[in-house]
Amino acid sequence: MIISKMILSRITIKTDKNWAIFTALFLIFIAFVIARLLPLLIPQEAKYLEFIINGFFVLFSWDMVNAMVGGAIDQAVESANQQNIDNLKAKTPEESHKKQDLEFMAWVTSKNIKGRNSLLQNDNELEIIKTKALIRDEIVNVLTKNQDNLLTSIATKASRYTLNKEKLTHEEQLKDIDLHELEIFRQDIFIYLKAWLVISIKYDREMQSELIKQSHPSEESPKKQDYLKALRYIKDNLMERDTVAQYFQEKYKHEAREIIKFYLNRLIERIKKEP
Repeated sequence: MIISKMILSRITIKTDKNWAIFTALFLIFIAFVIARLLPLLIPQEAKYLEFIINGFFVLFSWDMVNAMVGGAIDQAVESANQQNIDNLKAKTPEESHKKQDLEFMAWVTSKNIKGRNSLLQNDNELEIIKTKALIRDEIVNVLTKNQDNLLTSIATKASRYTLNKEKLTHEEQLKDIDLHELEIFRQDIFIYLKAWLVISIKYDREMQSELIKQSHPSEESPKKQDYLKALRYIKDNLMERDTVAQYFQEKYKHEAREIIKFYLNRLIERIKKEP
């Protein structure tokens, strides 16, 4: 029994939820049947056998079910990850490729085009596409330069505001028992900005926000409203300040700010719809 427990404690059996439930019920049933039959076959030991057998099967079935339930969870996670990959592959091409082709055509223009092209539009429209592409490049460069210092600063300010920590002095921060919680929340907000916002703007396509894990105050019970509050603060307050706008070229300042706010608003709406 000890050997079987040692083995099972190191095994995760890949299965699905229904099979794990069936196995648990089956083991309980077998334990019950054997516990009832053996005392009839060996009546002189009936008083002890029922307790011993029940105890054996409880311990054995616990390890077995634990292994199978763990396997069912792993299998569900693998299936969900594969589904996300399949969704990404399914969504790819046409719309994204069309946008990329249009950006390419914006630089070629009608003066340099060889032959005819179904995507060719008038040069004014292509100039607008080119300008938007340049602004997106400007945004990505500004937000990610100097090892993401600006994104880190934005995430820190939004996190402190949301958790009412923005007025703490350095000494108070060192004594604050909730500092670890603040850092976890700040990291999550940073990932939303670095991964979702920057990549969405870079490719002019909304990424899958549901793939980003929320860990504040815990992974089991995250506070969605805190994340929404922090992102709204970034959109409605931090993006309106010169501390962010000063990094953009003068000719792109207004448009860059509007693009960032547009995508932040889209991110907020996506998170609101998440379960």
